[in-house]
Order: sequence, then C-alpha cells, then structure tokens
Amino acid sequence: MDPIDIINDLIEICRDLCQSCSSFRKISHALQIITKDSMLKNIFQIALCHGNLTVPPPPPDKPASKTDRTISKKIYFNSSSDSDIEIEVKPKIKSSERIINYPDEKDILQEFKEQINSLKQITFNLLYRIEQRLCEKFQVKNFHDLGQGAFIDYIQRNEQLLFPVNIKFELFSSKFHENNNNSITTIPYEDIEQFILQTFNKSTDQQNIEQMICYHFQIESFEQLGHGTFHALFNSIKQKKKLHHTSIHYECLMLDELPIIKYTTKPSIEDLEKQALQAINQCPLLGNLHTDIQWNLHFRPILGKLKSFLVQHSISILEIDHVTLLKLSSNSTLDMFKESLYNYDSILTSGHLVSILVQHNSLQNAPLSLLSNIVHTFFLSISSDSQLYHFLARIFVRIPYLLLSSIIQRVFLEPLVTLEGSQMKVRETFWTIIDKQDSNMIIRFIQLGQQLGFSEWSLDNRKIHSSSIKIPREKQSLSIIPSIESSSVISKTEPILSGNNPYDVIEQIRREKFGIGLNLSDEGQCLTNQLKSLVGRSLERLSKELYNTDMHFVLELIQNADDNQYNTKPTLIFVIDTNSINIYNNELGFQENNIQALCDIGKSTKGKHQYGYIGQKGIGFKSVFTVCDHPEIYSNGYQICFDAHNGSIGYILPNWLSTECKDNEYLNWTTRICLPLKSENEMQKHKSRSLTESFNDIHPSLLLFLNRLRSVIIDNRLTQSKHIYERFDIPGTSIVEIHCGQMIEKWFVIKKQLIIPEEIKTSLDNIIEVTEIALAFPLHEIKNNGEIKLIKQDVYAYLPLRTFGFTFIIQADFEVPSSRQDILSDSIWNQFLLNEIPSLFLGSLDLFHAEKSCLPIDPLRFFLYFLPNETSVYSNNLFTPVCRTILHSLRSRQFLSVINDTNLHMPNECVLIHDSTIKEILTPEILYNHLNLYYLKDDLYEHEKQLYELGVHRLGHNELIDVIKQMFTSEITFENKQILSKWFSCLYRCLNELSLTDEQTVLKHIQLLKIFPLKNRREFISLNNINQTIFFPSNNIHLSKLIENDLLIIDEELWMNFEENSLERIQIQTLLERLGIQRLTHRIICEQHIYPVFENEQLCKEKTTEILIAYVMYIFDLWSKQKHYIDMSRLKSIIQLLTNKNFQQPTQTSIHFTPKYGNPYDLSKDFSTYNWILLSDEYIMNISSSSERKKLHQFFSELGVSDFLFPINNWTYEQFDSLINIQSISINKRLFTILQENWMITKETELFLKHLKDSIWIPTIQMSYSYNEQIDQIEINKICKLNQSNNIYIKTKQIQKLFEQHVTYVDVEIDSNSSFANDLGLIEHSTLDDVISMLIHWCEKSIFYTSLSHMQNIYNYIYQNMSRNELQDLINTKPIFFVPIDSSVEGKNIIRGRFVSLSEVCWSDSTNLFIKYSSSFKTNSRFIIEPYYTEQKTIFLDTFAISLNPTVEEYISLLVHIASLETTEETVQDAFSIFKILGKWCEQSNQFIEKQDLQNKLSHKSIFPTRDHRWVCLNDNPLISDNDDIAQLFTQINNLPLIDIPSSDILAFFHLCDIKSLSSSITIEHIIENSSDGITVKNLLSPLIPYIQLYMKSRSEFSQAYQWTKSINMSSVLLNIQFNIVDYLQLIYRMKSNSSICIIQEEKSYYNENQMIFYVHREWIEYSKYYRDIFHSFARIFIPNHNNELTRSLGNFMNLLYNEEENNLEIFAKYQQFDLEFKDSDDIPWEIPSTSTQIKCYEPKIDPSNSIISRFDNIRSGGLSSIVETPYENLEQLTKKFNIDDLTHQVLDNRDSTIGSDQVSLDKIGRWGEQWVKEYLHTKYLDKIQSNEIEIQWLNENFEQGKPYDFIIKNLETKRTIYIEVKSTLSHNRQLIPITFNELQYCCSLSDINQQFQIYRIYNTGQLNKVKLRIVENIEEKLRKHVLELFLLI
Repeated sequence: MDPIDIINDLIEICRDLCQSCSSFRKISHALQIITKDSMLKNIFQIALCHGNLTVPPPPPDKPASKTDRTISKKIYFNSSSDSDIEIEVKPKIKSSERIINYPDEKDILQEFKEQINSLKQITFNLLYRIEQRLCEKFQVKNFHDLGQGAFIDYIQRNEQLLFPVNIKFELFSSKFHENNNNSITTIPYEDIEQFILQTFNKSTDQQNIEQMICYHFQIESFEQLGHGTFHALFNSIKQKKKLHHTSIHYECLMLDELPIIKYTTKPSIEDLEKQALQAINQCPLLGNLHTDIQWNLHFRPILGKLKSFLVQHSISILEIDHVTLLKLSSNSTLDMFKESLYNYDSILTSGHLVSILVQHNSLQNAPLSLLSNIVHTFFLSISSDSQLYHFLARIFVRIPYLLLSSIIQRVFLEPLVTLEGSQMKVRETFWTIIDKQDSNMIIRFIQLGQQLGFSEWSLDNRKIHSSSIKIPREKQSLSIIPSIESSSVISKTEPILSGNNPYDVIEQIRREKFGIGLNLSDEGQCLTNQLKSLVGRSLERLSKELYNTDMHFVLELIQNADDNQYNTKPTLIFVIDTNSINIYNNELGFQENNIQALCDIGKSTKGKHQYGYIGQKGIGFKSVFTVCDHPEIYSNGYQICFDAHNGSIGYILPNWLSTECKDNEYLNWTTRICLPLKSENEMQKHKSRSLTESFNDIHPSLLLFLNRLRSVIIDNRLTQSKHIYERFDIPGTSIVEIHCGQMIEKWFVIKKQLIIPEEIKTSLDNIIEVTEIALAFPLHEIKNNGEIKLIKQDVYAYLPLRTFGFTFIIQADFEVPSSRQDILSDSIWNQFLLNEIPSLFLGSLDLFHAEKSCLPIDPLRFFLYFLPNETSVYSNNLFTPVCRTILHSLRSRQFLSVINDTNLHMPNECVLIHDSTIKEILTPEILYNHLNLYYLKDDLYEHEKQLYELGVHRLGHNELIDVIKQMFTSEITFENKQILSKWFSCLYRCLNELSLTDEQTVLKHIQLLKIFPLKNRREFISLNNINQTIFFPSNNIHLSKLIENDLLIIDEELWMNFEENSLERIQIQTLLERLGIQRLTHRIICEQHIYPVFENEQLCKEKTTEILIAYVMYIFDLWSKQKHYIDMSRLKSIIQLLTNKNFQQPTQTSIHFTPKYGNPYDLSKDFSTYNWILLSDEYIMNISSSSERKKLHQFFSELGVSDFLFPINNWTYEQFDSLINIQSISINKRLFTILQENWMITKETELFLKHLKDSIWIPTIQMSYSYNEQIDQIEINKICKLNQSNNIYIKTKQIQKLFEQHVTYVDVEIDSNSSFANDLGLIEHSTLDDVISMLIHWCEKSIFYTSLSHMQNIYNYIYQNMSRNELQDLINTKPIFFVPIDSSVEGKNIIRGRFVSLSEVCWSDSTNLFIKYSSSFKTNSRFIIEPYYTEQKTIFLDTFAISLNPTVEEYISLLVHIASLETTEETVQDAFSIFKILGKWCEQSNQFIEKQDLQNKLSHKSIFPTRDHRWVCLNDNPLISDNDDIAQLFTQINNLPLIDIPSSDILAFFHLCDIKSLSSSITIEHIIENSSDGITVKNLLSPLIPYIQLYMKSRSEFSQAYQWTKSINMSSVLLNIQFNIVDYLQLIYRMKSNSSICIIQEEKSYYNENQMIFYVHREWIEYSKYYRDIFHSFARIFIPNHNNELTRSLGNFMNLLYNEEENNLEIFAKYQQFDLEFKDSDDIPWEIPSTSTQIKCYEPKIDPSNSIISRFDNIRSGGLSSIVETPYENLEQLTKKFNIDDLTHQVLDNRDSTIGSDQVSLDKIGRWGEQWVKEYLHTKYLDKIQSNEIEIQWLNENFEQGKPYDFIIKNLETKRTIYIEVKSTLSHNRQLIPITFNELQYCCSLSDINQQFQIYRIYNTGQLNKVKLRIVENIEEKLRKHVLELFLLI
C-alpha cells in the first residue's frame, strides 16, 4: 500500500478528534504536494523506510532573522480540498522590511479570558473557535503571527492564567450542557459573583458581606456553597470587578449592616413567553413570582429558570433569597406612593415604597425624610382609628423584613407617635388590632418586637384588652441654650433694643447678652458665668469645626455679599495686602438685625429668600476666623471687631473701635471688612489653607447662580494683579457670559421655578412659596471640530460644593452642612429638589432645539454629550436616582432623528450600526419593512454608548435571521442567491460578538432556515429538514460519476463573488462548516451518505441497482486499503446485497457463496433438495486477481455471507432438519463435527440452539455396575444410543473427577477450541446443585459403587463451593459420609460402600489420649474416617464439623481419670492437652457449654495441675501464672496453687472457669532512694512516642491493644507521665486476699500506674546496652494483660526505631509496614513534652567490657567456632536434575574469597546462588506447587529490584509467608555473612507469627556437585540471645 495512502488513512481516523488542529491541515497540504511530484514521492518513501520516531532536539534559541519574520501566511480553510489545506500566500518582498508590532501579551490574555468566561466546559472545536476569534480580533492570518508561538504551546504556557478553576475539558465535541447535574451546589457561581460585585461600592467590610451571603442563600457557612472559602472567592472577583448592569437587587444589600435575628420558621415558546409575561404583570407588587405564578409548574420546563427569564425581559425584582423573588415596579414615584397611601391600598403602598427604596440603591440615599413627611401629612388628614392601624399592619406584613425593620421607625412609627402623642399607645394599639388568625402577621410583629425592643409585641403578651388605652400627650420642652447641631430651634422672641445709635446697640448687646457692665448679685453672677461657660463650649465646638473642615471663607463672604441689598451694580472687592485682607461692598450697609446675627450662634438674617434660599445660621461670617483672629467691620456707622484671643466667647462678643484706618483707593464704599491675617505659624497650626488657594476657589462660574452680585474683583497687591469677574445675561436667550479679562465663558442656563408642596412646607422653619433650580451647560467646551472632552462640573448651592460626576452644573437651593462639601442626604428639602432635576434636564432638549442658533453643534448631539449615566455619575450618591430617572424617561421619549423619516423616534425604534456591509444588505427600506426599525443618522455614532444604554438596537444575529426569513418569501431567488454571500459574511461577524455558548444556540436556529443552495440543483434547502449530509465541493477526491452525482454538494457560487483567499470567503466557508456542512472525505462519504441510504428502506428503493452495487464496491475498495475505515458491525446490519433472489440483507436472510467466490461446496448441486440463496456474481465479475478475490470473500464473509449453514437464520432450521431426519449415528457424528468446526465463526442464536437441544440426534455412551457374589467381582456394562442434549456430559477432567462413570457422556470427540458443545447445553462444567443432587441420589442407595478418590473429589468440591450453613444443613439431614465395606481398598479402584450420618463418625482422637488410656478408660466406638480422607482433614474437621473424637463431658471424665493417676510430667502435659482443646472450643464459641454448669461440674474435681505437682479443684482458688517474674517470686509461698500455662490457648478455658490471674490478685508497693528528675529517660523516649502510636495504629496485631490505649486515654497519660531516675528500687508484691502474704524484690524499672511515674535505675541510663531493656520495660505501658509477645515486639520496634537514621524514616516505615501520617482525625496524637526532637538525643557511655571487635577479628581469621547451630541441608536427592550451569572451573582460583575479584564477578556469584535456590525450592516443593498449595516468587528473576529479600514462599492454605534472602560465597566454611541494614531492619519488623525471615547461606557457589546450603531462621531471637552477633567492618 502506498505510504501516502497510509498517512492519509491515519489522518482520517484522527480527524474527528483533532479536526481543528492546524497540524493536520499542514500534513494534508504537504502530502498533496508530494503526491503530485514523483521525485518527492520517492524521497518520502525512502524517509519512511530509513527514518525513526525519535523527536529531534529543539534548535537553539536565536533572534529571529528577517527571513523568519516573513513566514508565509496561511489560510485555515479551503473547501476545494479533501482536508483542511492551508494555502500559502507568499508575502511581497520589499527592500525595506516592515518591523512586526506584536500585540501586548496582556491584551491577548484578556481577550482569551473574555471568550472563555461563558463556557462551562472546553472541547477541541471550541478551542479552535477561540483561536479563530483571537486571529480576527488582532487582524492576523494565524495565531503564530501574534508572536506567541503555536496556539497549543501558548495554552500550555499560560494554563493557570487562562482557564478558571471550575472549567471542565471534554475530549469530544458535544452539545453544551444546560444543567450540570454533577454540581455540588444548587447556587450558581454567577449568582454569588453578582451578589459580591454589588457590594464593592459600599463601605461594608468583608465579614458583613460573608454574613449577608449566608443569610441570603440560607446557609450556615460560606463553604456550603461549594465554591471554596469566602476570602479566596471575594479576592478573585474583586480583581475582575466587572459589574454587569442588572435589574436584580438584593434586600440585605440595601443595608449597611445586617440586623439578623434567626427565627424558627406544549405550546410554542412565543406563546408561552406571552403567558408568562401576562402572569407576571398580573402578579401584585411584592408578590413572590416563584409561588404566585407557579413558575416551576407551568413555565420552567420550557422557559428555564425564572431568574434568567426576568433578567432577559428586564423585569425589576427584589431577591430576598434564591427562591424568593419579589416583583417591583421600575417606574414607581412619590406621587404613586402618595396616591396609594390615600386610597388605603396596602399592596400598592408597600410595593411603591419598596420600589422607590430600590431605585436609590441603598437606604442611605433613599428619600426617607420625604417619605416620612408624606406619611405624616397623610396621618394629619385622616382620623386615627382602627382602620388606619389595620391598614398599616397589612403594609408591614408585605414589606420584606430587613427593609421594614430598618425604616419602620423613621417612616411610620415616628409620624404616628407624633400624631398619637404616646409611643406606648401606638405599640399597644397595634398589638390589639392585629389579626390573631393571621400567623404571618403575628410572626411579623413578634420579629419587629424583638428587633425594635418592643416587649409588648411578644407571645408573652398575647391577651390585651380590646379598649384603647388613653395616654396623655407628652409635652415638649424647648432648650433655652442655642444649639449648633439643630437648625430648627430658633428663638422666636427678638430682644427689645433701647435705641438705634450704633454704639448704643453694641453696648446693649454686651450688657444684655454677656452681662458686661451689670451689677449682679452673687447668685445672678453665678448664673451668668454658667451661661457664658455653656455658650463658650458651643463656640469651642464651632471653632473646632471651622479649623477641622475646609470652610472656603472667600466663598462664604461672597455668599454673604449676595444676600445684601443694593441700589447700584452689586460689586464685591477683595484687596489683598501683606498683613491683611480688606473686603469692600457697595451694599446699603449693616443694620441692627445684622449685628445681632453676628453676635449670636444659629441665628441668621438670611432666613429664606423669596426663592427659598437656606443660609448657614450665622456660620458664614465666622469662617474668617480661619485666617484672622481680629476681624473688623465698618458699615453704616458701626465700627466693631471680634477678638478670638478673648476665648471662644470672643467669636460673638463685639468690641467697639474708636478709629478707622482707611484706604484712599477705596474711600466711597459703604461696607468694609478688614481681616488682619494670622502669622504663618498660626495658619499652619490650624491647617488653614494659603491665601492663594482660598482665592483660587473663585471660579468665574460661581457668578452664574448668585441672586444679586454681578461683579467680583480681586486686587492682589502682593502680586500686583487685579482680576475682574463680571456676569452678562444675553437678552432673549438662555446664554450667560462670564468675563474674566480676555477670557469669556459661555453657559446655556436653564431655570425652573418650583411651587413648594404642602408636605414640604410643614417641615420648614420659614414658609417658602417658591424656589428655583437651574442647569448650566458649558458652551465653550463644545467645538464643532476636534475631540470633545467634557470636564466634571460642580453641583452648586449658589456657590460650588463639589462634583458628583455630571458634566453640567446643577444649581439648587440645597441644604448643606457647615463644611459646604456635600448635600445633606437626610433633608426633606433636598430630596424634593433632587426629584425635580430630571424633568428640568429632559426639558433642556426642547430649549436646545428652540435656541439651536446659539449652539455650536446640533442640539441632539449637544444634548447627548451631557447625558449622564450610572457609570459616569459617582456611585453611591444622592444623584444616582436622578440619573436613573433621566434614562428611564428618555427610553420612552421620541427625540432621535433617523434616516428616511422626518419624524423623531424612541430609542427602541432605532438601530445603530457601523458595518457598511450590513447596511448594504439591509437598506433602510428593508429594515423598516421587515423589522419596523430605522437607522440613526451617521453623526450620532460617537454617542454609541449612551444610545445603547437608552435602548437603541444593536443589529445582531436575531435581526439578520428575521430579515432573511422575510426576504426569502419574495426577494431572494436562485438566480440572485449571491445576496446570501453578504448575509453570511455579516452573520459571521455578528456571531463573533456573542459568547461561544450563545453562538451554538444561534447556529442551531440558522440550521432550520431554508437558505442553503445546492450545486446542480435549482433549490434551497434547510439543513435540519434533509436526511442527507451536505458537502463542500472538492477537486481532490476522485469518485465514480455515479456516486458523485448522488451526493448533495453546496453551491460554490455562494462565495465565488468574493476574491479567492479573501477574508469574506474564508468567513463564509468557516460559518458553513460550523453549521454542519462537511468536507468531502472518504470516511464522511461512508458514514454520512452511503450508510444512511442503506439504513433507510425508502431511500434504498429510490436508488438504482448500479448505484447500490457501486456503493458496495466503493466500500470494499476502502476496506481493502485500510480496514479500520469501515465499521463492519454497523455495515453488516444495514447493507443490501444482490443475490439470485434480488437484494437481500445478510442479517435478514441466509446468503451463501457460489463456487466463484471459493465455496468448497456447490450447494445448488450437492444439496439440490434445498432452495439456496446465492450471492450474485456481479460483484466479482471485474476482479481477476486471486488475492483480490480472497479479499472480496473475506469482505463478504464479515458481512454475513457463508459457505454452508451459517450464519443462523429462519431457513437454517429447514436446512438442519433435512440433514438429521436420516437418523444415522455416523451421519449425526459427521454433522456434529461440521457444526462444531464452523460454530466458532457464527453468532450465538438462542432459538436455533433450542431447536438443536429439542432434537434427538446426539450420540451418547453410559456405564452400569453390578456385583457378582459368585466370583466376588464388580461387573461393568456399556450402553450407546441417540439422545437429546439435556443431561449429557462432556468427558472433561472435572466431570470425570466428580461423576466418574455415573452419568451419560457424548460419544463424539469434542473440540476444545469450539464453543458449540457448550452452547448446545452439553455439560462441561458441573454446578453445585448438580453435585449435591447427585450426591443425595447416591446416598439413597444401600450399596454404592465408586472409587475412594472419587468421593474425596466430591468432598473437596462441596467444601470449596458450599457455604458453611448449606454444608451444615446437608450434613445434618443426609448421610453423606461414604465408608467402604471392604477393609482393603485402593484410591482409584471401584469399591463397594455405604453412606453414614454425622453422628456415626468422628475423625480421630487428636490427643491420642483415649487410645493411650484405653486400657483403663473406656469410650464408645464410632466410624473412624481419617484413614480414608487423611489429606482432607481440615475439610472434615473445620467445615463438616465432625467431632474431634470425644465430647466435652468425655474429656472431663478423662481429666478426672488422669488426675487420679500418678502425677508425672507426662500426665500434666496430657491434662494441658485437654485444656488446650477445650480452650480452643471456648475461643470458637463462648456458648459451647454453660459457664455456671461447667463450674458446678468442676468445683470439686481436682483436675488442675499446679507448679508444686498437685491437683486442685476450683474451690481451692487456683491462680494463673500470667507473669513469670512475679510467679517465680511467689513459688516460695507454700500451698499457693499457681498454674503454669504453656500457651495462651488454655486461657479461654480457664477464664470460663473463673480462674483469676496472679497479677490481678496482688498489689505492688515500691520503695525508692535518691530519686531525681528523669529528663534523660524522657528525652530518650519522647521522640519515639508519635511513631509508637503510628506503628500500633497501622499493625493489625496491635489493633486490640491500640483500642485499649484509646479507652484509657493514653494521650492524657503520656502528657502527665513523670520520669524518675533512682539509685535503689524495691517492690513489694502483696496478695489482695491475704495481705500477710507478700514478696520483696529489687528491680531496675517500674511503672506506677496510679501515680503515672516511670522509675528507671540509674545503671540502665549510663550504658546504651541497657536501652533495649528500658524500651521493653516502657512498652508494657501500651500492652494490656501482660502480653509478653506483643510487649517484646513493641520493645524491639522501639529499639530499631532508636537506631534508625532520621532521613531514612520513610524506608523504615515502609518495611515496618506503618504509616507516617494520621488518617483518622478522631485520634489524639500521643506525645511526651520534651526538649528533644531527635530520635537519637543521648549519647551513653561505652561499655568497656564490649569485646565485639576481638570477636570479629576471630571470625575473620576463622578461629571462632560456629555461631549458628544450623545443620546443612541434605541436597543429594534434590539437586540431581538442576538446570543450572556448573562454574567449578571458573571459581577454583577464588574459592577462599568472600567476594569475586571485581563487582562483575560479585554480581555473577550472587546471581548463580539465586538461580540455584530457585531450582532447589521448585524441586523440594514440586508436589505442593502442582496442587496449588504453595506459591514461590523469585523477585529478581528479570532484574534486581532492591528488596531486602530475594524469594517469597506463600502457603495458600495456612497463609504463612517466608521471606528468603540468599547469601552466596565461594568458600566452603566461611561463617561471616554480610547483611545490609535494610535486610536486618525488615527481619526485625516481622511481628506476625505467620511471617518469617530466613537466610539461605550458599557455600561452594558455582560448584554444582559441592554446593552446600545452610538455612538460618529465627534471626531476631538468636541475635537477642547472642546466638548470632552483628559486626561492623570499618
């Protein structure tokens, strides 16, 4: 096969997985070039033959050369190729090459993230789409041109940055999952993200935000949401901080703080959407949309989630939690709220109230004062009765709780208390009138009571009298002292002045207000001083306010001047000198009341102007104290000053000035204020601003809104400059000019007078009828050419305050704080003014049009420049609702000019589009006719952002689809289908603006449209309404004309009107590919064209015979080249083949080959009685090659065409029956053989098998047995006949083993490679039921003939396959135990026998004691079956539960008998043998005999042997010697019945007898001397403690001991344990039953359990050789019941651990088989507090008596006698047949060496030794290996694994394991064996009794006839007993 074809086939296989990878396109392109050039083709062939798969190393990094930068640009797609060919476009070479400017990597990263944000999972196709979009975004041909290398390399480098944590990757492209059922949480990430994003503009801290999230989503902790920790998620979202505008709001975010109190409480889509919207519209305000409209029941299955639907249709809601969505009104106003309030409509009242609050984003910005005032006015207009309270209660129930609890006092209760006069009355009245049947109302008031602290609203106060409680109205008292903080308390009593003389006025003020010059009594003087002190403190606060805030005293003086009265042009002059500032004003002059105001606090003569100006309560003038301590005033005869040095009272205490120093330049000015300046130090001390900064505040625009002042002059004598600001109003226009020297500012000023509503008047101190608001638009900043950048303008209260984000000036009579830096947010007056600004702004557009001649640009454009939005206006301020109201009103206003229509239109009627191609397709006429939309004029494009926010349409995919639908009805025909080209190109660009998820949805929609033209057909089709695949045209695949004409190919004219390789052509083809149009490839032709024809019967009938034959041969051609192309299983199920009976489907009928195809049988001649269906020869007519014919035969064979009876079908029965009806045994055998031979190539068919089973045609053979008494022999008879297939057995080893000749066998040789016999039902394997049934049948016979080996096989089988309960039932109910009649039997001979029951047999006497004492002790006789079933002992005893000889009572009788004999060691051991058996039974079942019954039987029977060779009974109170050391001490006590038990197996029986242990029967007292702190012992043991816990926790043998440590709280014991080192330690062991019995003994260590003190003798600490004894002694603390074996094992572990290196702990833990980390969090780690952290922390003294070195030298010299008393193995019989090389001649020269001459020879010696041991073990255990009893594993057979052992021997029955380490030496007697640390460590770590470590020492290695083996075992014990010793060689 051609290499090109092979690679092409490989590419086709992988294309489905990687169809978008550029590598495949490049390979395909290269292959096409190669195939067209013969020389390249030959070179490619050579490369394949001589090449390899090694990846070449990457080239060294080097700077890109010019040639590197001129890489040919590639085009991703070309439909004219069979694969994704990349067309090379060579760049033009220029003399001066342009330097490539790559885009910033951050921009690429950001664009990638934006594309991936909407995705939940990633596929190859989506990655390809992202790559395309990135290339289009940055205008490059391929990703490589971005300077980031290949796309896949870029992804790999930036994987952590590109992909979110929660995104999934899918190998295959699939539909996007709408619901992720595997999500661990029901709260989507987007909801949590939107919630957190809305908190960024608030000052709430993170803790409160987390609390709000938990409250909102009804969870206990944030982690329950399944998105990680709160802080991690919060920081991640904060980094993005991209807030999407939404109509969804959250109740708890309205509050700055969360006052949480927890309490226990199928139509069409279009029609369904209309129904849903109608249901939502009918839902009342604040209704829960989830429940009120039953969304989940009626709409969710089709429309999806309610929340998504609401967002889609911009329906305003308030989300209380994720299942409570309350309906809001987006256009609620204060008037609506007022109207519903007066109508007593609780639903609308509560709904409008909450909607208004939501419009202001937070309660801080909400007009609570205005709302409260409206409610108060409402209360005053009605009578206070129960109707009012009922009305309010219904409102309280409807308002969400958190909002209600925050506003109820302010908005409702305070006005109501003012009306009723008593808060108590209001509380009690509410509780009285609430509906006691309404649980929601009761709960709501109880919640409010808890929140507000109203004890009346509680369950404890449910019974209240129905009559109202009259509470007298509280009297309010007024403060007599002026207050700085309250602006409403102004004295209404004016002082009576004695005269108008200025001097007299001043003196009167000093006398009456400050008591200066009065003769007062002591009491009066005291009162006056107190009042001065009080006023002084108020002034002190004022002083601090002035100095701590930037007062802008210049602006305050201008404001004061604007309040004055004038007869001439109002002018104000500031004259700045070195030491002073003089202010001149041409007003009428100061009057007495002005002087009074200056000498007071909180009192002003400004009051309310005619237009409602609110002054600063006398604070304005006092701002001069920021720069002056001694201000002077000269006006109208007044010559006064104030002196701040007189204390705080000096701010208001006037002093008369006798003289005035005048300025000759300014002599004729009415009023002069002189401000002597403070020193620079004083200015800095009070943080006052410099003079220059102060006068910089005088911006020309401040004259715009002053009522009177028209000119301000600044005469700065310091800089010798004079600035004159003048205002000029242009008559007949709204233009105001501000002149400042040569600079002129023009402003378009719009004003509006407001009539003050009554509810506002009632809240003001002075009655104001009218006020005025104004807007000023800067004309001088707008130019008709060039870029326009508007600056942020200040908001004015006649003087500038600060900017709030608007680009025009807002002027209103706002009430401001003393600092003049903000607007009072809680002022009813301010809220009233703010509500009027939107209407004034909207009205400005009409004025702009009316005075457009005054504007520099078009009025609409001018208007749009100043249009505010929520982004431009600073967030979280009072003006956000103003901006929102303006935008909302404009959306429903006709004000936009459009193309082709002179009328103005609303934004939602207009379209804004930049794409000229779209405009070319969708002309204004088409746009209007089909979409009823208009194009905006081109000059509005610069306002794109504002227009989109107002609702102007973006012409996207939906509009394009709607237009093309309508155009196809009349305008588009097949002749002018080129229109579609531009439409597809436009649609492609529109789709790029969508997320990838939305793009998939749109593509599905487009597939439904009938807009796709076909080549050679004059029609359009819809991709979803056609059953065939649509293909791109291709010039590279050569098809027969028949097949080519049969395909559906898209018309290439769809893109031909664009230039080749143009971007538009590429976009169209790419879009068509994404829509499902396929490239023309062999695989796709088969799978998406030919197969569907075969699968569709109707399509198949429509095709001609020639086409169908061509299909088959086309598939065969592909199959013959590369089989993996074709899915034969699928093809077989669908293909139609031509036969002598027309077209047939192979799976539906039986089709056979003719001889031309190679069939060995000519069925039409050889079996002419049957009408066969034969394959047509048309397929093979044109094939002459024998190899091709064989391929064709194989091809059709795989499709189901056969040579004979197979495959099985409906006709097979007739064929088969015609053959078996002859009833010939020989023919039947032949037929059986033929079926068996061919069965393996056919599929199993159940019905045909049933037919075979029901037919009588299988030849069989059977045996029968009889006994001839005359000749005393067993006779055998053979029977042959035909049978059905049931109960016929195949002579397999298993069947013969279980049934021998007792069943019927098939009399045909069975082919083991064929499944025919098994499928036919012949029994090849017996089942358990078969065996049991047969066994029961045999048991019913009085005499049964069989072999003993047969019955052994039966018992083995039922043991292995039956459960214990089933076996017990069988044994107890049936006599299944076969006992031979004849005494002399052989295993395989047929014998006679009979079956007996369980009670009639026993195995044997395992103690042999009954036989031993048979002469003196008699027992009943049973059948002994051990001689017949010796090898099945375990089965009979453990499983069949055959008695172990006698019963318990019989054993007790035997014990009594033995005790009556002479006491010898033999009789004692015999007694213990019986105890051991009884103990074993006790362990197996605690209820084998009643405890009390046993004790009663044994109480007086002396059957227990003691240490002193006596026999005692239970009444003698014998004790178990459980502690050898203590027992040895008590042996000196006479008559103390101590019993030494040889093994723990006996304990079970002794415990049943209530025989106590010695250790539990004594107490231990201790005496010590010279006790000292055992810090050395503590430091020695402390580091080992954690590992002791891990070791005991991990090892199974310590499981019970570890549980015991937990029960005694070992962690606490270790924390409190003390260590003492003593010079002397004496223990007193005293019997509990008799304190006089005691033993005194000296010890080296002792643990006092009660006092938790571990004593160690000082001698053990001084030498390390005693550390092992310390470890073993300390190990007893962790082991209960004095278990010496576990104690020794744990002590050994501690010793090994102590000697282990710190850095080798992991290996140590691995070999010791324990974990180094806790896996159970419930366990408390053990520790002993210590300063030591190292395992080896103490270096002991060296024992001088150690003679290890000398002994080692002796061993090396050979002078030391044998250490290991281990005999050599007898190898003579085992090594005769060893298959191993003899190396005798190679090792003779090195026989005395312990190692080889080099490392190579050393390895060779070791390898030979291991090979020898392998042969030895397999020879020694050959029988057990063959019977699967033993398994031997050689670890290093293939390569050295580095284990501490070389062989593993596993006994599969006993579960015992032996680890063998082989040590080989050339010597014949060397005793020194090298051993590694790991080997020794592993050896000592084996504590399981079923695990053993052995060393096989091989002598004379390599000399096969002289080799010797010595096995060293029990190494640890021998080391401990110094039988073996370790040496170090340095």
